[in-house]
Amino acid sequence: MDSALEDMKAELVEWEEADYETNHNYLHELVHPTVKGHMVRSKSEAMIADGFYANGIPYRYEEKNILNGHIHYTDFAMRHPVTGKHYKLEHNGLMDKPDYIRKTGYRLIDYSAEGWLLGKNFFMTMETKNSPLTKSEIQLVIDTILSDETSE
Repeated sequence: MDSALEDMKAELVEWEEADYETNHNYLHELVHPTVKGHMVRSKSEAMIADGFYANGIPYRYEEKNILNGHIHYTDFAMRHPVTGKHYKLEHNGLMDKPDYIRKTGYRLIDYSAEGWLLGKNFFMTMETKNSPLTKSEIQLVIDTILSDETSE
């Protein structure tokens, strides 16, 4: 393994294991375990985390971000396992509720204003009661990240 790759690997391990500010609201909702041993709020988020873990994508859960002047606890902040490029993913699990859809739109505005572009370095997964998130939808995000060989 060359030195640059070793350095990036070490940086990613350090990034993933470092302390970061997380969402301290509604801690009682963290009820679904991931393979990695973290607790998340939904079965879908556990599937997403497990997909990242299985594919060697380092991630953080509910990392605090200030975007367009608003606080957001991003569901997943990820790094490309080779280039170190940053990505973010928001899972929208209540897309059959009009108020939730409206808030999702505002989040998209805030992310876009800060350079997080949907389908490029920012992803959204969505589901409703009648249309749950699938592993193949998660794999599309993973494949997009892993195929992005550009650095930041």
